Amino acid sequence: MPNNPWVVARRKALKDLKAKDTQKSVQDLMTINEVAKYLNFKPRTIHNWVQKNLIPHYRLGRKTIRFDMETIDEWLETKRQGDALQRSKIFKTDDLIVNIQSKQELL
Repeated sequence: MPNNPWVVARRKALKDLKAKDTQKSVQDLMTINEVAKYLNFKPRTIHNWVQKNLIPHYRLGRKTIRFDMETIDEWLETKRQGDALQRSKIFKTDDLIVNIQSKQELL
């Protein structure tokens, strides 16, 4: 997750709002620009994802698009691939070491 001070402040403000009112309101939702800052992408990229339905969002009118931070965080978790990728690199490295050792034993 980003450690940008703006993101931390926004997250704290949203949590405070949610603590006061358990029902979601429009103020709890993020704009395209806020999501772009949160994810460190350009707003145009987020807009393209919305058009292709690649990112969870709410359409509150013809041009009004909003995002729920919790839903975005859950969506990000589904996109995580680093853990599996890291494990595969380790296994490949171990296989390479074993292959090198066995070749040296043959010599």
